[in-house]
Amino acid sequence: MSARPEPPRVAIIGTGMIAAAHLRAARDAGATVVGVLGSRPERSREAAEQWGVPTGYPSLPELLQARPDVVHLCTPNDTHITYARTVAGAGLHMVVEKPIATRPGRVRLRRAVHRRDRQHLHRPSHQTRRLRPLLQRRRARRANTRRDRGRRGWDFVSTGHGDIPWEDAFRALASIGYAGPVSIEWEDAGMDRLHGAAEALRYIRSLLWKLPEASFDAAFSNQ
Repeated sequence: MSARPEPPRVAIIGTGMIAAAHLRAARDAGATVVGVLGSRPERSREAAEQWGVPTGYPSLPELLQARPDVVHLCTPNDTHITYARTVAGAGLHMVVEKPIATRPGRVRLRRAVHRRDRQHLHRPSHQTRRLRPLLQRRRARRANTRRDRGRRGWDFVSTGHGDIPWEDAFRALASIGYAGPVSIEWEDAGMDRLHGAAEALRYIRSLLWKLPEASFDAAFSNQ
């Protein structure tokens, strides 16, 4: 009988409302939140005590040295890209609050990703506002009314269940050598978010297959 895997160890950067939503979501998903980093060492300690988290990191280098399994970036928008570069450069997985960057020209994670390519970093970006129970109930009520269905005529479904050709999209990205971040916003009023988000992540990961090192015919010619 195989041993049960250890729950992922999560560290959170940020101490505001969004960070608190990530704290709840991580714990709901079975993760262990091991530490938090605030804007100042004393703020880190205050948040750790308030949230019941073991460690309030004095600085980002100390968080990185602790080597958590996943880092959640929940800081002001204009700081996301700076933190993301540093965390990616350290070879750690991360969840980045959207937007990843406030200007398109600043999204430059490629070099850090290339340096850590074998560790296969995952960088989902999501919107915690969609996790608020009030908004979830309101969306569910609206989806169940005939008036809303008649006006809109469509609804969001979990990644992999709708008509979007995800495989074609990822093949196209691979064909141009794209190795940057992938951001997918999940929403499905008819599916539990913890089940749906995990299923969607597994589906997207299944499309990130390794590319061939040589052409199909060349591979056989060397055998």
